[in-house]
Amino acid sequence: MPPRRAQSSKKGKGKGNALLPGQTLLTFQPAPNPALTNPKPTLAERGFPTETITLKEIEIYYATEILGKMGCSPAHQQYLCIQEKILRNFDMQLKYGPCLGHTRYQRWNRAESLGLKPPREVLAIILAEEMRDGVGVGSDKGRDSRKSYFDTLLDIWGLLFYFYFYFFRYRI
Repeated sequence: MPPRRAQSSKKGKGKGNALLPGQTLLTFQPAPNPALTNPKPTLAERGFPTETITLKEIEIYYATEILGKMGCSPAHQQYLCIQEKILRNFDMQLKYGPCLGHTRYQRWNRAESLGLKPPREVLAIILAEEMRDGVGVGSDKGRDSRKSYFDTLLDIWGLLFYFYFYFFRYRI
């Protein structure tokens, strides 16, 4: 209900400061907090599986499955968190299908339905990203982390090439 100012009485005539119930003398009324009125749906309500894995299990998976097979630590990834390193490794594994054009969850789900046995640690990290609505953390701020990094990179380069050829096509 919009705020209503008190009506001033003219020489004793009228009701004076008559306000309806629920109205105040403020010039504005604060809007209701949307977080309290519309709670964010959980993963189960949105149709995602619920997977619980501890950070220790994720660190063990990274040490045994990724670093153990590589034999050394990856170059130029010292600034990334362990979850992003695992997701980027998942993006580059061809046995789970193409990483372009799909979200990481769609790719994991496709690999699971084909019986390729993708790691459940990756699913737990993907679901944690989904809880944040794809808002990257740390070095990934501003990037939708639900998509593969390679897909994001190609989107950027595709736009650059498009603008390059569009602007210079007519200048020749």
